Amino acid sequence: MCNYKDLLKCANFFSVLLSIVIALLSAALSHAGVTKAIQLGYCAYDDITDGAMRWYAQHADLLIAHEWQEDKIKSIRTLNQDITTLLYKITINKSDDTHGTHGYEWVNQNHPEWFLRDKNGSRMTGHDSEYSRENVYWLDWGNQGWRDYWCNSVLSDSMSQNWDGVFMDCAFVDIRNNWAPNGILTYATDSAFNTSMENFISGCYVQFQAVGKLFVPNSLDCIYHEGSWESRLAHCHGGLEEGFVNICQWNPERIWREEERWERQISALEHTGEQNKLYFAMAQNRGLNRQDTLYNVASYLVGKKNDKAFFCNEGVDGNVYSNFVTDYTTFKDIYTAPIGSPTGTRYKQDNLWQRNYTDGKVLVNPTYNSYTASLDKKYKKLDGAVVTSVTLKGHEGIILLLDTTPPAQPTGVKTLP
Repeated sequence: MCNYKDLLKCANFFSVLLSIVIALLSAALSHAGVTKAIQLGYCAYDDITDGAMRWYAQHADLLIAHEWQEDKIKSIRTLNQDITTLLYKITINKSDDTHGTHGYEWVNQNHPEWFLRDKNGSRMTGHDSEYSRENVYWLDWGNQGWRDYWCNSVLSDSMSQNWDGVFMDCAFVDIRNNWAPNGILTYATDSAFNTSMENFISGCYVQFQAVGKLFVPNSLDCIYHEGSWESRLAHCHGGLEEGFVNICQWNPERIWREEERWERQISALEHTGEQNKLYFAMAQNRGLNRQDTLYNVASYLVGKKNDKAFFCNEGVDGNVYSNFVTDYTTFKDIYTAPIGSPTGTRYKQDNLWQRNYTDGKVLVNPTYNSYTASLDKKYKKLDGAVVTSVTLKGHEGIILLLDTTPPAQPTGVKTLP
């Protein structure tokens, strides 16, 4: 039996034990998608410091990284066992940095037929892009030998390092107009090139599916080709939409997606969720901008279907850890708004796209006009202001919370004891 001092020790022990249990439960709940309105995804392309490692483990639900970061990824997985990790791979060939595949000289000596050539017979190095450097060469996605080699190599890497799958960058629908000014020798039309890319993706998908690994391409130009996202989704486990609802990184003067293309992206987000596949909405901000973040997040919330839909603002500086942290901490009230779960699909009313949640509502205006919407009940803005209507300027969004303030007692009315 415990004496007085023993009782204090027992009480302290159980108090500490209870605190640990509560902390573990809180951590588990914070990464269970059902308790979060927003699932966060990040591309950790820069060095992962110890501080970044802990931050990603606490906040990220999806993380894309390089194989040279594997030690930090292992630590992140230990801290957050629910996180999905994808190994970054690219299908072009670089002479100085091959992302885990043989370099230019090896391909040049052993398989020169793998290089993609323009109509002049020259090996393609890209055009007007970050891949236009002389040490970068396109390879032919339609070449069976290159596809088999690339797929087997990256699948082996993902399995040996225990990644959940592979993220394939540069899975274009069309490279002729933006990337190949001299045309492509093998592909005379956009359709022919896209068919070769879909065959490449499909072949990899079958192999990844067989061993339970994810295969997710970056289909950044699907937005410009109606129906291409839906067609490609049949051949992979999902996709990353770079430039979700805006394009300020590539064209700062023409920031916003037109309503037609905004709606095409939201439809792709919805369709991907209906197929129970992964959608990574990678939006961009004009620096640290609250309204941009609110518009991007509201657009994501209008269309997301499940916890396989991930979101991030990459910032105009690209995928830099400091951008992610600054955006999240500065606008944490947006990212953690307790709006609950959606009660239906999006709808358009008063010229604004809207969606109801159990504890709130989101509205988005993807046009260049200003519109006012009357609300069905009282809501609160994130700053606490109670509203019964909202006005959104062009390319603005808003997240509202239900006003649960009890009605005031009528003056002069006595309450019974």
